[in-house]
Amino acid sequence: MKYHILTESELDILNLLWETGQSMSRPEILAGLSDKDWNPNSIHQVLNSMMNKGILKVDGVARCGKGYGRTYAPTMNQTQYLLQQAGECMSNVPPRKRLLGVVASMVEDADIDAETISELEQLLEHRKKELGLG
Repeated sequence: MKYHILTESELDILNLLWETGQSMSRPEILAGLSDKDWNPNSIHQVLNSMMNKGILKVDGVARCGKGYGRTYAPTMNQTQYLLQQAGECMSNVPPRKRLLGVVASMVEDADIDAETISELEQLLEHRKKELGLG
């Protein structure tokens, strides 16, 4: 997928959709982001921009007041998005070195706990089995 720089509004919408874990209509998105001062009609421009960038898709149709409206869903989950962003920022670094650098950086973070380390170990063991290494 092509790398796109997202606006703050686009990121707000993506974060809302990731948090809820379900597709949402325009009125639901506006209600979920009620702390934002958006014109209900201008949100169409933001949603269309996101669809043009390939980060949002129409997922269905839902009842909206007296009529029906499209529901929207992200085309990737938050982890995929973050990996894409990191990959683009480090596109000149070989994949192996990029992975090791990112993981080492995260593991050295003071906020990492024993439970997280255990989960990382489980992920690595699972991957080793997939590759026939263990």
